[in-house]
Amino acid sequence: MGHRPHWSIDAGFERIAAQIPSFAGAYLRNGELILRSTMSVNLDAALLTIENELPEVFQRASSYRLEGAEFTIRELFEEYDRLLPTLLTTDWVVTTDVHEVRNRIVVTVLESDRLAAAETLDAPNAQMALVNLDYVSGPGEPLTTLASQFDTLAGGIRIHDGQGQCSIGFPVSYSGGDGFVTASHCTTNWFYLDGNDIGQPTLSTVVGSEAVDPSIFFGGGCPDVDGCRYSDAALIDASVPISLGFILATMGRDSATTTVDPWNPISIGVESMGSPATGTTVDKVGAQTGWTVGEVDATCVTHQLVEFGGASILCVNSVDDSDWVDGGDSGLAAFYPGTSAEVMLGGIVYWQLSNGHGVFANLAGVKTDLGGFSATAGPS
Repeated sequence: MGHRPHWSIDAGFERIAAQIPSFAGAYLRNGELILRSTMSVNLDAALLTIENELPEVFQRASSYRLEGAEFTIRELFEEYDRLLPTLLTTDWVVTTDVHEVRNRIVVTVLESDRLAAAETLDAPNAQMALVNLDYVSGPGEPLTTLASQFDTLAGGIRIHDGQGQCSIGFPVSYSGGDGFVTASHCTTNWFYLDGNDIGQPTLSTVVGSEAVDPSIFFGGGCPDVDGCRYSDAALIDASVPISLGFILATMGRDSATTTVDPWNPISIGVESMGSPATGTTVDKVGAQTGWTVGEVDATCVTHQLVEFGGASILCVNSVDDSDWVDGGDSGLAAFYPGTSAEVMLGGIVYWQLSNGHGVFANLAGVKTDLGGFSATAGPS
């Protein structure tokens, strides 16, 4: 089970299962933390374990409830780990996930390959009672278009690499100076440091050049023979001023407008170094669709990029809302609303599946790939 990064919710589930063998996962529903178990447990004791192992999830809950389940999280993880290497050798698997709400292994496959999927998963020793198949028409596409020109860079504004439109995720301070993070596929070559220029809003006005974009890795926690990363992210060294710790807001949260609210930018108060629970509310601001709000519907998903030779991005999250992202939003920041004016930075949005779900990589995964940086205006 070494492919689950220590900061992920799945690794937290493993630690909880070591203390509560009947544990079957946990998720948020309208602010209520649902703790699942295959048998009766002491709710107070179980909640203390969750608070210790997954403090970010626990702190987002206002009430708590115990709910039954058919399979333990250990049973699901064991079968998932057995199936995953085989699934990732195919070109019809889009995503795989141990889904805590459905209490099943969920494999999303291409509609055109229903038969191949069924035959593969009907192999000897396969425990099909643990598996649900979902179907999509295609693998989806990278999310590539406030579109004005800006003298100072902040999160959410449009950029261009000469091939397609994307969005700035968030400005950063790093060892090389000032920069910003966006999606790797918003550069000339995915997962490769080619140093290409990035313009804003078009390439005719260069605002930076690619500084960090590591290649995929093999072994060392990667279950895919085609290689892995923890994010589709790249760090761009900025050649113009940045507004560290800020994402531009539009005129209304969860509205269709991309018109900028110049007086009320979104302030990043803290960086999340874990991963969200299913049911977590997550916001984003992108150049194409503005400020939209969604809900995490799957966590720690393995996303196979057929477009990149079958390499996989590990432990990412899906948002069940077809209006959450669209083409031109790639690279923008996912963030969690706070109780104050500040928000918690959650990661990088980089993809939209063909079923409309948006996909974002956790900030901890972005930092694992890109190295250290600070996205807040305060001390790092």
